[in-house]
Amino acid sequence: MTPDWRAVVVREIPSLRDEPEILDELSQHLADVYERGLADGLSPEAALALATDALPVERDRLPSDLARARTALPGLIADRWTTAALDATEPAPDRASVVRDFGRDVIYALRSLRAAPGYAIVSLLTLAIGIGANAALFAAVDTILLRPMPYAHADRLVVPVSVNRARDLDDASVSFADYLDWQKETGTFAAAAIWRPITVDLTGAGDPQRILGMQVAPEFFTVLTMTPVLGRTLQPADHAAEAPRVAVLSHALWQRAFAGAADVVGRSIGVAGVPHEIVGVLPPRESWPENAALFVPLRPALADADTRTRRDNLIFASIARLQDGVSVEQANAVVAGIAARLERDHPEARKGWTNRVVPLRDQMVDDNLRRALWVMLAAVGAVLLIGCANLAHLGLLRGLGRAPELGVRVALGASRWRIVRQLAVESVLLAFAGAAAGAGLAAWMIQGLKVIAPAGTPFVADLGLDLRVLAATTTFASIAVIVSGLVPAIAVSRAQPEASLRATATAAGTSRRVRVLRQALIIAEVAGAVVLLVGAALLLRSFSKLQHVDSGVDVDRVIAARLSLPNSERYATAAQSAAFFQRLEERLRTIPGVEAVGSTSFVPIGGGGFGLGRVFLLEGWPEPPAGPDVSAQWNVVTPDYFRAVGMPILDGRAFTAEDRADSTPVMIVSRSFARQMFGSERPLGRRVRSWRDENVLREIVGVVGEVRYTGLGEREVFRQMYVPHTQSSWGLMNIVVRSAGPAPGTLEAAMRADVRALDSTLAVSDVRTFDSLARASIAGERYTTLLLSGLAATALALGAVGIYGVIGHAVSMRRRELGLRAALGASPSQLRALAIGEGVRLTAVGLVIGLAGAFVVARVLERLLYETDTRDPFAYAVTATTIAVVATLASIGPARRAANVDPISTLRMP
Repeated sequence: MTPDWRAVVVREIPSLRDEPEILDELSQHLADVYERGLADGLSPEAALALATDALPVERDRLPSDLARARTALPGLIADRWTTAALDATEPAPDRASVVRDFGRDVIYALRSLRAAPGYAIVSLLTLAIGIGANAALFAAVDTILLRPMPYAHADRLVVPVSVNRARDLDDASVSFADYLDWQKETGTFAAAAIWRPITVDLTGAGDPQRILGMQVAPEFFTVLTMTPVLGRTLQPADHAAEAPRVAVLSHALWQRAFAGAADVVGRSIGVAGVPHEIVGVLPPRESWPENAALFVPLRPALADADTRTRRDNLIFASIARLQDGVSVEQANAVVAGIAARLERDHPEARKGWTNRVVPLRDQMVDDNLRRALWVMLAAVGAVLLIGCANLAHLGLLRGLGRAPELGVRVALGASRWRIVRQLAVESVLLAFAGAAAGAGLAAWMIQGLKVIAPAGTPFVADLGLDLRVLAATTTFASIAVIVSGLVPAIAVSRAQPEASLRATATAAGTSRRVRVLRQALIIAEVAGAVVLLVGAALLLRSFSKLQHVDSGVDVDRVIAARLSLPNSERYATAAQSAAFFQRLEERLRTIPGVEAVGSTSFVPIGGGGFGLGRVFLLEGWPEPPAGPDVSAQWNVVTPDYFRAVGMPILDGRAFTAEDRADSTPVMIVSRSFARQMFGSERPLGRRVRSWRDENVLREIVGVVGEVRYTGLGEREVFRQMYVPHTQSSWGLMNIVVRSAGPAPGTLEAAMRADVRALDSTLAVSDVRTFDSLARASIAGERYTTLLLSGLAATALALGAVGIYGVIGHAVSMRRRELGLRAALGASPSQLRALAIGEGVRLTAVGLVIGLAGAFVVARVLERLLYETDTRDPFAYAVTATTIAVVATLASIGPARRAANVDPISTLRMP
């Protein structure tokens, strides 16, 4: 029969009858010794004697020691006792005993944490937030910037681009002639291809739908080395001028439009009104660009001579695959050498131009997005370290409160390593619990990141928890263990047993070493919070300016939709295309609530379209290189476009119905274009020509203001020139409708109905309000600002907890002093000031260090800021004020306790 160990302990040490927690610990210890004796072959009687002898030798002193440590927690009794039964001749513990010891440590740790639920909950939440945020941001960085892309030979795929430093262009398109040159460089490129995006209406697969297609050169699929899941890819014969029209579907379009039908190959579809036979379906995720739905042959023989031979006709995108062993630097040297030769041979077209190759990932991931992701990852890492510092401080305070307990354990024979191990086990349990909670939080945060990510963020659909992210989570948890657990454990374990037994819990932290450690932790927390707050303040300042930037148009009550006329007999001539849009605008004006209707080839504030870059000469100017030209974007509009978008005519007039194809060619220019070409002279009546393209002298009849066409965050507002649609008819146009009411989105159904009434084969796409376009154009900035602001708020909250803890503990340690001061006449306000003095000093030091660090770190944010200086005094002033306010609020509770101290009771304290 198993002995009643509680009865055994009470019989040997009667004073423990009123110490249930200590009684439980000793009973468990005796039971362990008894079971170990039985396992070693002892009889029950001998094992009972062994267990009884395991009680402390100095039993008579134990009750007084325990009275001194009456606030001690479970886990008081050390593993090793100074007894005759367990002497120095005991053999080294085997693996089984090590496992049992570890299990006992875990049990002690769980009991200890259960006895301090507040500490356990705060620690768990802090770790979960820090680890979860780090895991989520690491998942984003890993997926977008680090993980291998889903393309064959992805590390050798590059994008050749054109560069002109004088025009601030470092990512321009390339010419057909460049592509022919690069094909000859077989020692550098395994394959090179060009392509051109086309937005077309797809028919023959249910309702007409607008899709993004690509015209690709014969080598395109060779570059990407794709194997179709059905049929074949495009072959060189498909690119001949007289070859049958064929198309290859993306996997997504196959699933969406054809429900994954196995017999789709051989079917006929309409692409921009022209029948095409489907010859293949691509595998999922291997085609590039990922948003391309359809691939058709690029037929060079059908292009004009200018397209094929002009060195300045930069209208194609390119992609290439490097040969094995060829680096990006070597490829750059080759294409730059070719460009230098072309600049010498064709100065009129290539003056100032060169070429370079960009790794595919760098081309896909915008520099600002890449920088923002690294900044966010560094920020969440800082939050985790601030959280760990906070936990280290809380753990240190808790360890100091347990000084009497630990002193008793040391007095009873526990080694320093044993104390460190016990405290470390508690930290490990918290860290792993925090890692588990953090992984769950990370999964939730990853879904949030996917929802709020700006449109077009590459690979965002692949975000999720995988082995790499879980490994990173484990790493973060390990950092948390080292910083938040071992540092205070080692510090507390160095306490001397005699001093610990004589000390009270509140006086245990008065040593200089402990004070310095605590103060360093709080200063680090405050400094880290300051750095994050400055970054958040700068981004908020920048984002506020973005929200109030003048877009050049009135974004309220405007809706836009895109239409593309097919290459059919119905729209074979420019006059027919112009007539269709005139009829459509007339119908739309009859819709109740419509105030104005216009059409444009390029929609402002990021609405897209085709902003065609051209260069212009004033009448009488010599052609380059004999003289300079002025660049601007060519925009085709209908007469009422300016009224529809709220763009006032600053000088001259708008287009009218009299500006016909057979009338005087006219144009309207932006104010920046007029200043660049004419200086202070009035431009009206002067004539300008696009000398490399249309080469027709056009009379300037009006001047308008500047418009941000690529979005509110457009760093450089491009010069614009506008021509009437009747004189430069395009089939791809955007209808713009201004509503008389506050909800332009309600006009969408009527717009679609009018288009169907005119031509049921046309697809209406990209229907968006200007207000939504404006918001979407700064989605990336909003994304970064929200994330960093949230992280800064978290760091601030952790800093506040740390300040509260340090002041509260200081008040606890100085209660006798405060009581004596109160007895001698100190007022409550003087006691409050005395109590918060240390917190104020630590906050001030952390603030100074943090502001200095922020001044340096903020330079990393420079490219992410819009018209905001990294030394913006407002941001630094707001940060300093916020820190001061939070420190004050965190000090109120402890200061109030200090002011209300009872001098009589404190002076009676032992």
